Amino acid sequence: MTQLQPAQTHYSHWLRHRALATLRGTWRLSSSLVDGEPVDDDQIGGNLLMVSGTRMIRTLGDEYLQADFSLNAMQLPALIDFTATRENTVVGQFHGVAEITRDRLALCYVPVGIAVRPLELASPRGSNHVLERWIRV
Repeated sequence: MTQLQPAQTHYSHWLRHRALATLRGTWRLSSSLVDGEPVDDDQIGGNLLMVSGTRMIRTLGDEYLQADFSLNAMQLPALIDFTATRENTVVGQFHGVAEITRDRLALCYVPVGIAVRPLELASPRGSNHVLERWIRV
């Protein structure tokens, strides 16, 4: 494995810090595809994602899911891995990619039990990919 040089290490830390700062805040789910199929609007409405540091909390009404995540912003799209918990019980580990801009967030990940990370922000039929698009609140 190739080791990063000091300048590369500094740059990767800077990129990660910048991505985390951009990600911080509250987001509202605007659209979702699961395995290439659109999710019904009634399942999308009310979904909020709150991000602080390397923790995110997703809420839908009274229900919530918490996740600790890691982000590698040296890749485009960025690589994201998160471990989700509900009421202190691990729900699962997810692997995906993310694209973060000032007011928009796109996440593409695979469900629990699928180890192959998506390489792009897409959810074609048969892929089992979940593609979510979020808007900053």
